[in-house]
Amino acid sequence: MTNLEQIKSELRSLDVEVLIELFYNISDHIISRDLNDLLYNENPREIVRMMEYGDCKVEDDYFTINGYGNLKSYTKKELKTVILEYYSDEIAEYLINNPDQLREYLDN
Repeated sequence: MTNLEQIKSELRSLDVEVLIELFYNISDHIISRDLNDLLYNENPREIVRMMEYGDCKVEDDYFTINGYGNLKSYTKKELKTVILEYYSDEIAEYLINNPDQLREYLDN
């Protein structure tokens, strides 16, 4: 198993909150637990449009704005799956290139 594969394997055991922290090291995409924080600067008409064309359930755990400018929500499990499926390579490479971060997140 390569270093990259080992790290990707260890990422699966991390809590979604830790994965979000790691995700922020490779992306400026915002994931929020609070819709008010995410939408604080939007006008009501724009929020309605974002909801209408998005895929958002207010009872979900996390919220983001997708590439089309629409709201997207995730449960904890869904978000963890998305991060691991689409970003684990980039997160693992980030950790390899930042050994202090690697130790902080994976040497628990």
